[in-house]
Amino acid sequence: MNWPEAIVSFSNYLEQQLRYSHHTCLAYKNDLVQWNEFIESNKPDHPESSAQRAFLMILMKNNYEPRTVRRKLSALKKFSRYIFKKYGIQIHGLGPLTGPKTPKALPSYFTQNEINKMFSIPFDTEDYNTVLKRTLMKTIYYGGFRKSEILNLKSEQINFSTNEIRVLGKRKKERIVPMLPELKEELQHFMSLKGQLGLSNEYVFVNSNNKKVSGSFLYRAVREFFDNISSSPRKSPHVLRHTFATFLLNEGANIQAVSELLGHSGLASTQIYTHIVTEKLIKTYKQSHPRSGE
Repeated sequence: MNWPEAIVSFSNYLEQQLRYSHHTCLAYKNDLVQWNEFIESNKPDHPESSAQRAFLMILMKNNYEPRTVRRKLSALKKFSRYIFKKYGIQIHGLGPLTGPKTPKALPSYFTQNEINKMFSIPFDTEDYNTVLKRTLMKTIYYGGFRKSEILNLKSEQINFSTNEIRVLGKRKKERIVPMLPELKEELQHFMSLKGQLGLSNEYVFVNSNNKKVSGSFLYRAVREFFDNISSSPRKSPHVLRHTFATFLLNEGANIQAVSELLGHSGLASTQIYTHIVTEKLIKTYKQSHPRSGE
C-alpha cells in the first residue's frame, strides 16, 4: 500500500463523503503523516504490537495537549477502518487504545456589561472597515455562528423578508437562525454600504478589496473591540459564540432549542454551558441568601 496516496484518499473521503471540515481533514492528514514518520524511524525499536503505545508515550512526553493526543488516536483508528474497508488490508499495531482524559474546562464568555459597552462605542457609520468589523461582531453574537460559518456566509443565505439566516454548519448540516430586529438593521446598513462601494462578492463579509475576510482578520477584529473592555484572558470569535449560548440559558431558554440554534449534533455539546449557569446561580445564592454564610 502506498501510504501517501492512502492518506490523500482517506482525507478526500472525510471531506467529500463524511463532510468533515477542511480544518479537521488537514489535522487528520498531519496526524497520519506524523504516525508514518514515527513508524519509519522506529521500526527496529518497537514491534508492531507496541508501536501505537510507544507513539502515545512520545506524544505525552512532548507535552501534547490531551485533546490533541485523543484526536491523533482517533485519526489512526478511523484510518485503519477505512483502509480495511476499502483495500481489505489490516494495519497491524493499530488496536484499541484509550488516550488521556481531557479536562473539561468551562467555556470563556463575555459578560452582558462588556457586550453592552462594545455595542455602545461610537463609530463612523460610513467607514466601511469599521462597519464591517462591527457587523461581524453583532452577527456572531446574535446568531451564535462558528468562525467558518460566518466567514463563508453568502448573501443568498440571508432572507430579510422572513427575518431568517440559513446557516451551513459542520458536515454541511443546515439550520435556520432567526434574525432579530437589531441584527437586521445592522446587516441592512452594512449591505447598503457594501453596495455603494461596488462590492459584489457572493460572500457577505468582504474587505474593501472585495475579497472574503480571513480568519485572522476576524480574530483581530474581536481583540480590537474587546481588548480595552473585557478582562477575559480569551478573546476570539468562539468566545462570542459561547456568550450567545450562555446568555440564552441564563435567560431561561430551553437547552434543546439552544442546541439547535448552535447547530450541535446532540445535547452533550450544549450541556457544558449549563455548568456556567449553575455556577452563577450558586454564586448568586451565596451572595444573596441571608443564611448562606452560616
